[in-house]
Amino acid sequence: MTGPGERPPYAGGTPERSFSPGPGSAAHPAGGVPPRPSPLPPPRPSASAAPAPPPRTTARSGTSRPATRGRRARLTLRRIDPWSVFLWSVVASIFLGLALLVCVAVLYALLSSLGVLDSLNTLINDVTSNPGDTSATTSVFSAGRVMSVTAVVAALDVVLLTALSTLGAFLYNLCASLTGGIEVTLGDRE
Repeated sequence: MTGPGERPPYAGGTPERSFSPGPGSAAHPAGGVPPRPSPLPPPRPSASAAPAPPPRTTARSGTSRPATRGRRARLTLRRIDPWSVFLWSVVASIFLGLALLVCVAVLYALLSSLGVLDSLNTLINDVTSNPGDTSATTSVFSAGRVMSVTAVVAALDVVLLTALSTLGAFLYNLCASLTGGIEVTLGDRE
């Protein structure tokens, strides 16, 4: 018995429709599976299609790689944000001031260990003192004096570099509004 939407069973295990074998193929037994059709041959290129050029090879490696052209973009720098220039210059000048302090400290230690600073202090005292004066000698190149002068110079550098770079950003924006800015061409490396 069959329900709605179901097919009736096949009589004798064969399908309702018959399969006729193609020319040159053997007949399949009753109830068996029909033979597979042979695969199609690959398509032939048409006469109008041009053959693809061979891939270019690089001189360094013998592998083939498709040739890529570098991308290029022409951009115009029209405006520099003064606030970002201010922040960047503050941080950069603080690092430069710290580097100045470290360099002067290392140089002072090196010259002091070689005895150069003691010789300079003696020379300055001999030149500036009175011949009959036997007062204590003063040390012009002491560590405290050298490092305090260096700290003042580093602080002035922070203030001046920050002010000049921010002023430079304002001046660039003014010039760019008159001239249109600086054109830059960016490209990929090959």
